[in-house]
Amino acid sequence: MSLYDWIALFERERRLFVSLLLAGIILTWIGFALQPVQYSGTALLTVTRTAVENTPDYRYDQFYRFQADERLAESLTQYLMSSVGKQSVAEAARLDGASFTAFTQSKLRVARLGTNLMNVEYRVHTREEAEQVAEALFQVANRFVALLNEDARERTWFTVLGESPVIEVTRWRMVQILLIGSVIGLLVAFWGVLLRSFWQGYREHSRSNIKNQP
Repeated sequence: MSLYDWIALFERERRLFVSLLLAGIILTWIGFALQPVQYSGTALLTVTRTAVENTPDYRYDQFYRFQADERLAESLTQYLMSSVGKQSVAEAARLDGASFTAFTQSKLRVARLGTNLMNVEYRVHTREEAEQVAEALFQVANRFVALLNEDARERTWFTVLGESPVIEVTRWRMVQILLIGSVIGLLVAFWGVLLRSFWQGYREHSRSNIKNQP
């Protein structure tokens, strides 16, 4: 088929094309509207020292303290993202049922923003759960750090400081829904027109064969 044939085909089937396009947009909007509301939380955790020990070799010690801070922050990041870490957070936040399962099976995003600064992102079903998870992150992180010092009992050990979380409702914007719905609608409309054209051609071909039979 030439370009003019394609244009003529879609011009002839413009009602079907527009109907399928609008149906795709409407069904996509309904699908997103029926989804349950979720809340996204963002919490900042900072690894720091409980005290600073002054020594004659201050510069030498400071270099290794810097390395130790960085390595502990990396270990804490990996722990929070692990299955054990997520389960500990869910238990500390007193999540139960579907909320517990959804949190432990979802991905907890922990990004390093610096040597000892971590940005934790998560999603839950209610604002209350978002606040509970933020508090649980702080508790679990400090518990993990304290366990590492259980035997050595260093006086100038690490601690984790947390700030108030930023909690937002996670919803798709209308522009995003229209864009996704338009793409889906265009694909459905395009293939719908082609399938109808193919079916009509097949029927005409079958009828002509029947008429030509002796």
